[in-house]
Amino acid sequence: MKKRRKLFCEHGPVCYAISLWKENCKRTLRDWLGRSHFAKNFEEKTLPYVWKGHMSMMLRPLAGVDMQLQRNKVQNLRLAAKQIDGVVVTPGETFSLWALVGRPTRRKGYLDGLVISRGRLGRGVAGGLCQLANLIHYMVLHTPMKVTELHHHTDALFPDAGRRVPFGTGTSIVYKNCDYRFQNTTPYPVQIKVWLQDGMLMGEIRSNEALKERYRLKEENHHYTKETAGYYRNSFVYQVLSDSDGKELQKIPPGTAQKLLERFPGIRILNAYGPTECTVAVTAAEIGPKEAKLPLLPVGKPKADVKIRIEKNKVPVEDGEPGEIVILGDSVAAGYVLEDPSHAFGRLEGKRSYHTGDIGWMQNGVLYCAGRCDQQVKIQGYRIELQDVEKNLCALPGVDQAVVVCREAADGRALRLIAFVIPKQEDPPTRAEIQALLAHRLPDYMRPSIQLIKNFPLTENGKCDRKRLKEIANGRSDFEIDSGYRK
Repeated sequence: MKKRRKLFCEHGPVCYAISLWKENCKRTLRDWLGRSHFAKNFEEKTLPYVWKGHMSMMLRPLAGVDMQLQRNKVQNLRLAAKQIDGVVVTPGETFSLWALVGRPTRRKGYLDGLVISRGRLGRGVAGGLCQLANLIHYMVLHTPMKVTELHHHTDALFPDAGRRVPFGTGTSIVYKNCDYRFQNTTPYPVQIKVWLQDGMLMGEIRSNEALKERYRLKEENHHYTKETAGYYRNSFVYQVLSDSDGKELQKIPPGTAQKLLERFPGIRILNAYGPTECTVAVTAAEIGPKEAKLPLLPVGKPKADVKIRIEKNKVPVEDGEPGEIVILGDSVAAGYVLEDPSHAFGRLEGKRSYHTGDIGWMQNGVLYCAGRCDQQVKIQGYRIELQDVEKNLCALPGVDQAVVVCREAADGRALRLIAFVIPKQEDPPTRAEIQALLAHRLPDYMRPSIQLIKNFPLTENGKCDRKRLKEIANGRSDFEIDSGYRK
């Protein structure tokens, strides 16, 4: 067998340093030629809406690793977090970790920490900053924003005692050659908050508008394969879009539509929308190469006998403005057999109409569906969107699902919020822990009482029975709650 010729960088530390310097220069030149627009403006005031929050333990025991390297990592994270905390990424801008943090050197206070290089564990200046990139990346994956640069560690089996870093969310960064970047593809500015607290690395993605949809990650077909260089983890990781009830609206493997178009030339991909009450599909869109790159796929133009109207407070809104989707036309059913139809069915513009309860907007005659309508209550003079509270709860680490309802007085006045929370099975939080975390996110009047629960009561259609939960909160149901969790 012919012996492989060594690369220049493999001839020793000096050659490796020269090669790294060369690659850094090339990266700087590419950014300049590409007119890269990196986020660099900071906002001291915290933006009001939390899109996603996350936290990770900093001093976690690692098998066979000197804990001093972990303690040094805390110092490294503290220095880097200060350079990122509060940065605002405006629409179209790109977040670059290294553009904000800069070169991490001993002169700046960075210490030796654990690094993974060329598939081996070692020590190096500013080791451990990957945890910061991991945190930000995990939060970004729960938003519609686009990751533009990501590098994985070559060694998937990290020596983490009793735990595996969630697959597909681990990142590798090396100044300046391996960066972590994402682009704000939304119409809203987003703010990155990162800080250290009680032994945890904390983070939030915030904005001046609430996120219309809810994202979560789903992993399938997880397995290991042995290759020449070692063992590698393989799986399909999906971004799942759901409404406020937890019902899946869209399962979006990253780039799936693009991959299908490339793999099967000539195929047609159709994305359709329509509730059962309207003879199912009332809109459809063909997804081509251009549409496949969008963070939210369009559901299309209405069919011939259907009109789509977007309302807010029963008043039609302008093109591009979100509101409730109302369907008009002959496809709309006359009503429910065993239920009063007055709340949803009616007549508009001389046609049968159905108020779907879905949030969406029309753009140039094309419908986009993002979720369910917000539920608003008024407590002590404050108007509260229940969905906002639910999103903040679901953004907490350890919380899987949450539904918020209102406890009412005999006259129907809203008294207080009750949150039914399904914790994650692994290390579920207590009610006190959830309340403590919420105190950093929501004002007093928006913080609900917490009721831990194993499973939600379900409707005949398998959806969360919000009506039953409201009855439970108001003492009007004999449904027995089994939390199975610590108080």
